[in-house]
Amino acid sequence: MQQLLLFLLKNALVLHSGLLFSKVRAALNIAATLSLPAYLTAKLTEWTISNQAYIAGVLTCIAVDHLVGSAYHAFKVRDFTFKQNVSGLITKLSLCAGAAALFEVIQHVLEGVSFVYDYLKITTRLMIILYPAGSAFLNMSALTNGVFPPLGWLKKIEAFNKNLDLKKINADGQHKPAQDQPSSS
Repeated sequence: MQQLLLFLLKNALVLHSGLLFSKVRAALNIAATLSLPAYLTAKLTEWTISNQAYIAGVLTCIAVDHLVGSAYHAFKVRDFTFKQNVSGLITKLSLCAGAAALFEVIQHVLEGVSFVYDYLKITTRLMIILYPAGSAFLNMSALTNGVFPPLGWLKKIEAFNKNLDLKKINADGQHKPAQDQPSSS
């Protein structure tokens, strides 16, 4: 990091005191060094703003899972350690962020194929959010000795995780695809 700052500082000084050719070269050096990070930061910021509700939902699920999992390990299993607790939280955050990034790239490739894109977007987002939410539900079930949440709900999540069939999540188990309604004109 220190070398990068020194490189940028040297080029900035050349911009203000060098010959025309040196100034152009220094400007290109600075632009080449900072353009990719600036571009990636702008894209990440754009995605974050347009998906803030989804991100907040995933982070909420991770927070609930962390709290319930901490209670489970502290009071039920009695194997709680701060090191494992922090490690588990960082692992879950990292896996969710990494999976979200990979799935967003895959979805971007399929954007022109609306049915595949919509299915993939729903499925991948469900997979990411059900990772911490499913873990939280399992910990809740263990804490309540299977009383809550209902076993039927846990089986729906397990069935979805096995085959990614959206019908398995649907409340009544019957998936009715949306059909285009004829216009009344």
